[in-house]
Amino acid sequence: TVPAYPHLVVVTCFRSHQVRVYNTSSGRLLAKMGKDDGSRGAAEGEFNNPWGVVVTADSAHIIVADNKGNRLQLLRLIVSGDGGKRAELAFVRSIGDGQLQSPCGLALRSEGGGGQTVLVAEAEGNQVSEWALDGSKIRTIGTGYGSGDGKLAYPMDVTVLPTSGHIAIADTNNHRVSI
Repeated sequence: TVPAYPHLVVVTCFRSHQVRVYNTSSGRLLAKMGKDDGSRGAAEGEFNNPWGVVVTADSAHIIVADNKGNRLQLLRLIVSGDGGKRAELAFVRSIGDGQLQSPCGLALRSEGGGGQTVLVAEAEGNQVSEWALDGSKIRTIGTGYGSGDGKLAYPMDVTVLPTSGHIAIADTNNHRVSI
C-alpha cells in the first residue's frame, strides 16, 4: 500500500512485465508502467519479470525489482485529485544496473535523519545488497553460496524486523530464515 494513500496499492505483474497502481476502493487501475502490449523490455520504465515492489515512507517513490533485467527501477509516484483519485508513474533512475543478479524481494531500511535505503534479495547472487536511493551501493550481506555462517542459498525475500532492526532473509535453498 501507499502510506499517504492507504486505498492505493502498487503491484508487479510478473508475466505481463508491468507495474500497476490500483484504487482498492473503486477497483480502478490508476496508472501502469511497462510496455502496453505486456511484452518484456529493457529501456527505462520497461520491465523483464518485475518481482518485488516497495513504496517509500513519504509515498513519493516506488522501487521495483526488475528480476531478469538485473536492476532496480526507482519510479516517482504522483498522486492527484480529490483524495488521490488519479496517479501517474514516472521513471527516475536505475539502481544496480548490471550489478544485481536476479533481484527478487525488497525491503526499505530507515536511516537516521528520515532517509531510507533499499535491501535487495539477489536470488542468483546468493546475497542481499543494500543501496541508497541515489543509486550508490552501501554493502553486501552474504559471502556466497552455501549453508555455513554468512552463506546464503538462493535468497528470495528480505525484511527488516520492526523491534530489533535486524535483517531477516528468506534463505530458500537452505530452508531457513537467516538473521
